[in-house]
Amino acid sequence: MRHPLAKPLLLALGMALFAGNAIAASSHFDMGDLDGKIGACTNINDFVNSKWVAANPIPADRTRWGSFDKLREDSLAEQHTLGEVRRKMPARLRRIRSNRRSAG
Repeated sequence: MRHPLAKPLLLALGMALFAGNAIAASSHFDMGDLDGKIGACTNINDFVNSKWVAANPIPADRTRWGSFDKLREDSLAEQHTLGEVRRKMPARLRRIRSNRRSAG
């Protein structure tokens, strides 16, 4: 009997391994991301976010743009990349995977 979460967990594991280097490189707090020209006690929002806002302008086709929107776009790009990798996979491997799925 197979566990119902096996496929989603394997997909998540594959995505984590595939993008592991990118995640590891950006998973720390950098004091350089703070805007030293603005006092933290004067305007905490601008002190913390002004550099990110300047580096990530709202796209013309959007009415808003935040970190979750960027995360969604990055996730879709990774999924597209995984699809391309699968599409370029040799036909023999695709047949093996397809046969394993149909077998149960």
